[in-house]
Amino acid sequence: MADGTWDFYFTHDGEVPLLVALDFAVGAAAPLATHPERLIVSVKMRAAMANGLRSSVEAPALFDLEDRLSQVLEAAGWKPVGRVVTRGRTDFVYYGPVGDLPELSLGEYDDATRLAHTDAAWDLYRNFLWPGTREWQQMSNRRVVMELRSHGDKLDVARPMDHLARAVDEEAAAAAAAALTAAGFAVSGVTETEDGTWRVAFAKSDAPTQMDAVTAAVLDALEGMDDVAYEGWGCGVVSDEVEQ
Repeated sequence: MADGTWDFYFTHDGEVPLLVALDFAVGAAAPLATHPERLIVSVKMRAAMANGLRSSVEAPALFDLEDRLSQVLEAAGWKPVGRVVTRGRTDFVYYGPVGDLPELSLGEYDDATRLAHTDAAWDLYRNFLWPGTREWQQMSNRRVVMELRSHGDKLDVARPMDHLARAVDEEAAAAAAAALTAAGFAVSGVTETEDGTWRVAFAKSDAPTQMDAVTAAVLDALEGMDDVAYEGWGCGVVSDEVEQ
């Protein structure tokens, strides 16, 4: 794996699952004028799972392939920016300078497809691979769960989950509170903040392992409310040490 700040999310193309991994560090600077060319090395997996995603059996070989590809391409000035896994294939995405591509050693995946295009605007990276609101929330959920796990949390135990949303004005906050109440959340406060925005505090008892579904329900409740933003959730640690 190349240096950078990588994270991943799951999404769907219709009923088909996709796993998208991105180097988010390069996102702040994209598009790079020095890297107008795009290369996708598309590999047909040998032992994909039934849903078309990568299996643990084949993962080591694919990680090794990615390391070898990135070593050669980075030496030639190319940047590894993403990876898409779906429909039994893994697509490795790079952006680089104008010029001839270096020779790539694909080993057992020598039937891989190389797709090279000019994409000076980095359209694929910015408009297809870049996560939407729900995908950002999924990644945030995973980080909170990882932090809880590091404290020995019993992740499958339900406990009060505190949520926050922010609205531009009182009217938008009241609409959000009503929608969240209708979705089964208990609204505990609608208050104005020092910067003039309004904060909606709400809660519901859930387990950390359920939070992707729970936050999806929050976003569903706030759908279409352009003046309201969900800020996230938090909870106390539940562990043997705490219970003692």
